Amino acid sequence: MGTAVTVLVPGGCPASVFDEAFAWFHRVDRTFSTFRPDSAVSRWREFRPGEAPALVEEVLDRCSELYPATDGWFDAWPDGPEGRVDPSGYVKGWSVDVAAALLEGAGIADYCLAAGGDVKVAGKGPEGRPWRIGIQHPTERLAVAAVLEGAPRAGATSGASERGAHIRGRRGASLLSATVAGPRLGTADALATALFAADGAAGWFGRFTGYDYLTIGTDRRVRWTPGLDACLASPAVA
Repeated sequence: MGTAVTVLVPGGCPASVFDEAFAWFHRVDRTFSTFRPDSAVSRWREFRPGEAPALVEEVLDRCSELYPATDGWFDAWPDGPEGRVDPSGYVKGWSVDVAAALLEGAGIADYCLAAGGDVKVAGKGPEGRPWRIGIQHPTERLAVAAVLEGAPRAGATSGASERGAHIRGRRGASLLSATVAGPRLGTADALATALFAADGAAGWFGRFTGYDYLTIGTDRRVRWTPGLDACLASPAVA
């Protein structure tokens, strides 16, 4: 889907586990990539009811739940109900959640999975240290704006610094980026997209128990919800 995926297991694991994880990501790409005209998502309108792959039905069912729950700010149907389908704002994180379940099913307790800047960690990092997730600085490519420490945790960031103005229907332009942390990366990914699209208007966010957010504004102010207080370091943007 036009992104890179990294799997880090500090304690090591059989090569077959890595093979299974990356076979899964390739399957997700074949099924959901909007860049591939032969993917099931690109061909969605060709399917009659009940004919679409089960994975696609699962993802779109979740997207249809997220649309009203975010007051419409997360929308996998950007051109309306009869137009194209684009669940990219959810499916990347969801695919990492599934890969994490594969690792855990193989008995791996310590890992870091990263896909296009979205990260999910569990257990301990290298040398038994806590995992530290850096939040990309929105204007300095080689800097971080803040760090989240500890696990298990999933974190996703949405903004315009990497891909430009790719989120349609934005409410305004007072945010540079929005990061959401919580137990499931698929949901965090979608919520970060919705929060950035809503330009930080988050009256709906309280519906998602266990999730917190951090936003960086064009005024360079970093704002976050209280749930991040215990794990947040270096929250400043110059």
